[in-house]
Amino acid sequence: MTYSEESKLDQYQKDYYVGAGSNYAKLPGGYLFLRRAIFWMGKIKLIKKYKAQGKILDIGCSYGFMLYFMRNDFKIYGCDISKHAIRMCKRIFPDLPDNRFWVHDVTEELPFGEYFFDLISCIDVIEHIEDINVPLRNIHRCLARDGILFLHIPIKTQYKITEFLRFDNDQTHVSVLPAEKLISKLRKIGFKILERNYYWLGFIPIPNFINFGSDITLILKKA
Repeated sequence: MTYSEESKLDQYQKDYYVGAGSNYAKLPGGYLFLRRAIFWMGKIKLIKKYKAQGKILDIGCSYGFMLYFMRNDFKIYGCDISKHAIRMCKRIFPDLPDNRFWVHDVTEELPFGEYFFDLISCIDVIEHIEDINVPLRNIHRCLARDGILFLHIPIKTQYKITEFLRFDNDQTHVSVLPAEKLISKLRKIGFKILERNYYWLGFIPIPNFINFGSDITLILKKA
């Protein structure tokens, strides 16, 4: 591992999850505030609309909160670039084998064969990566032929008010793209869009016809 790779790993340790250089500073108690079910039930309901069971990999799983609420219906796996986050996952899931949660940079090939996962979720991850094509190809390779990708990501909009009120203080957000540019990249890699939804501040739904949300959720499958 090179010095630059070690530095990248060091960016996402405990300080990041309490708000140092990230948006979690806005939350009481930092990332732990999101342990409440209310923050995940909407996402899980949308996911189960398309895939109700099977093997799920949550890329950028952080502390594993979403996986915790899906553990009864799915065989759960989680990876994150943060050593701190994976330690927290293993505390939350002490009864699961250690190899279900591991430190991983998604710009590197996932340690699974083709078509392994029925569902892959990737929430607030891709914007941290300069060349988003690399992780998206890795995801495509490991996704089952009838598998589902659940992708949530902040987007750049043409509306100045959205950009002004975004409140994005995360210094590691290097790839915030317009929605159509993001969708174009996904299609070129081999994904088909089943559903798209826009959000304000990551979780407040915005009608699609208005389209000034600061974030987008996409449900995708292999084309």
